[in-house]
Amino acid sequence: MASPVPPSGPLSGSEIYILQGELITTALQFWLHGLYMTLLCIAVYNLITHKAALTARKGLLVATFVMFVCSNLQVIEQLAFNVLQLLTLGAHPPNIALKLLNIRLSLNVFGRVNYLMSDAIVVWRAWLLYHDNLKVRILLGLCLLGSLVGATTHMTFGTLWLYGNLKLDPSGSRALIMVLPLLVTNVVATSLMTYKVWQYRQQIKAQLDLPKDKTTKVERILVILTESGTIYCLIWIPFLYTSLTNQGEDTIGYKIVANIIPQLSAIYPIVIVLLVSLDRTQLEFTITSNPSQPIRFVVDGTGTRTGTRTGTGSSPNAMSLRLDAMHSDEDSNSDVAVTNEKGAEPVPLRDYL
Repeated sequence: MASPVPPSGPLSGSEIYILQGELITTALQFWLHGLYMTLLCIAVYNLITHKAALTARKGLLVATFVMFVCSNLQVIEQLAFNVLQLLTLGAHPPNIALKLLNIRLSLNVFGRVNYLMSDAIVVWRAWLLYHDNLKVRILLGLCLLGSLVGATTHMTFGTLWLYGNLKLDPSGSRALIMVLPLLVTNVVATSLMTYKVWQYRQQIKAQLDLPKDKTTKVERILVILTESGTIYCLIWIPFLYTSLTNQGEDTIGYKIVANIIPQLSAIYPIVIVLLVSLDRTQLEFTITSNPSQPIRFVVDGTGTRTGTRTGTGSSPNAMSLRLDAMHSDEDSNSDVAVTNEKGAEPVPLRDYL
């Protein structure tokens, strides 16, 4: 006969408050994880079937796989942590302190890996947009290095604190060691992409004589990248606020923010990867500084149609545009390349959109 379950008294107000926080955060985590898995399946399928550069595709698949593993383990570990915590509310709680400690350590690692992989993909997007600007690339590299140092330092402090070797709780204002570098990296990358949107509208659309209210596919993708980056930066503000106000780990606000940020960090780069894999641009745009460069339409090597577009006005710096529509048996999706410096080699937009 099974031994009777020892009765437990009514829960205190603080215990009920903790349970409310755990229920809310668990529900949000699983909802976001379901969204993440849906987007992930679509992105991976399109990456596998997309005829993009092999190196870039392999890199994206590796990054996606790492984030997939970390996100799944984080959700599983967080659920196990919540279930074990419920056992401590009984009349005779078991000694599970070591198990809870190990879970918190693993959550500490998985979350930071997601943050770093997310920043790496975001920086990679901006890096390729500025293929001809060494200063911008150095800035992006320093930002990513700052994110790596900040996340690693904060993870180390958290580990030492959990083991009792550090008296300062890293969850308060000391979390800024990690939050600020990550936020700065995303703000810089998003700002650089915003500038590219403005540059596209000022230069390319002007050469195509497109109306202001008409958007092209390339512009829509750039705008989505910019808007998603802005939203992701705004999401970090609540985490920054809870850190600056030194809210404890037991507050519902801190629990919600701290538990959904890693999931959002996984979703954001998947959106970028999805945009990359879905891109099927049909033209190659090359901005040159030659005001009399003709527009040439090259069709599969069987014939050439030419026309001429010259820059407006008498300015010697007027821009001209060459559009090459290229088709091949292997891949009917041609490249879009943008060059805004004289003599620079065009870089296919499909490689970074």
